[in-house]
Amino acid sequence: MLMLALGFIFAIGAVMHLVMARGGKSAVRNTWMAVAAAVVTVLSMVVVRHRLRTAYLAPYFRVEQNSVASQAAIIALFLIVFIIGIAVVVWMLRAVAKAKPAGSGA
Repeated sequence: MLMLALGFIFAIGAVMHLVMARGGKSAVRNTWMAVAAAVVTVLSMVVVRHRLRTAYLAPYFRVEQNSVASQAAIIALFLIVFIIGIAVVVWMLRAVAKAKPAGSGA
């Protein structure tokens, strides 16, 4: 129950900091405070969801008893494609940074 209340409180705090960030003076600080509050909110939601799922499924089975079969080939393929994707994004950003504006005449 404490984690659920913590999630609600930090969610409200995140919204309040975002509203205050629009005001002016310490916009950057309030924005980062909102991000931190949102991260705490998500983490508390994860904990609450895990506890609820465990309690709901307790009469049938325990989640911890399920066997895990890792698939190294699939993970390796994902990492290779992910690294290639990051390289393509970096290449595109460099190409955009080097490009001249369309109306420059050159």
